[in-house]
Amino acid sequence: MGVRAAPGLSVLLAASLALVVGGCAEKGDFGRVKPGLWNDTAGPLLGKASAMLREEPVSWSMMTDDEKELRNRAWQFITPTRERWGFEFQAGDLANKRIIPVSWAGQSAVSYHEALKNWSDRSQRSRYARLREDIENDRLLLGGFVAVACRVQEMDRVRTRALDRLDDPDPYVRSQAEARVDENQTLVRNVFENSRQRLDAYRYSLEHLVVESPDRDAVKVERVLTAYDADRAGLERCTSPGRVRAIPSGPDVRFMPKTEVEKPPK
Repeated sequence: MGVRAAPGLSVLLAASLALVVGGCAEKGDFGRVKPGLWNDTAGPLLGKASAMLREEPVSWSMMTDDEKELRNRAWQFITPTRERWGFEFQAGDLANKRIIPVSWAGQSAVSYHEALKNWSDRSQRSRYARLREDIENDRLLLGGFVAVACRVQEMDRVRTRALDRLDDPDPYVRSQAEARVDENQTLVRNVFENSRQRLDAYRYSLEHLVVESPDRDAVKVERVLTAYDADRAGLERCTSPGRVRAIPSGPDVRFMPKTEVEKPPK
């Protein structure tokens, strides 16, 4: 009998392999990692395998254009806003590919504040300006993410209703539809949680900047921060705790290759 690795150890091994194979992720346009074999194919495949080890929903079915866009837009909120150390960006990239849990790459308030302070030796006003810019960038990108997330949620409703109307659907088709709905909603909830962490980091930094180097520009930052907090309410509409609609129960074949699933007799 072989020895089965603990899930936590398996994830660590997967992450180590990712760092060796993928090397250091590089930022491309709009802060995303550059396209390539690792970022587009190898990394996501390893991420699916790691997610399966953690018993998270994994679907191998093709994605809609909106589902692809949802994952592209989520990258901004899963990686740190401003990393203090290089490994923080790498951890965010691994979390985005699902190689490590998203919770391992959250935005640290202290780390963000230290990175902001170390960004420049110029006047304190430049730090307030950079803080305001980071918040405004999040607001701009969050609006686009919310629009795509709500479209994906509506199409998931269409998907589950269509599945209900199928006569004796293939168990594999059923399991893949269920996994995709779960994948989509898990991703949206992760972005919602990470956007809260980023909000907390911005607020922490603003409060400490006022103590360390008071400036009247703090009022401008506070206004933008309040607006960002209000904008997050739009995302809450697409973060329901369960699936969009309960899918009829069936064999648990979510992680089984299609060739191993027998079709029901006609």
